[in-house]
Amino acid sequence: VSGSVLITEGILKEAAKAGIRIPEDISLISYENSGISEHLDPPHTTISQRMERLTSSALDLIEKQLNGEHGLSDVSVDYCLHLRDSVAPPKP
Repeated sequence: VSGSVLITEGILKEAAKAGIRIPEDISLISYENSGISEHLDPPHTTISQRMERLTSSALDLIEKQLNGEHGLSDVSVDYCLHLRDSVAPPKP
């Protein structure tokens, strides 16, 4: 799992140099769904997050901590899986 499309591009490049095939040898998923993702070779699977919701929730939690509030709860943020050609089923 890669944190960004830039890191994914580097992984794809280095994997090709090493003779590692994606997805035949390893699967690759990135947390950034940019327009480039579907144009990479192979087009790679991404997870997109609602960054505005994630940012807003993080700022709310920071504000509560700064105000001395305790007992903070977990926050769930929706995501979307964009399945493309960079993942394969697990091998037996």
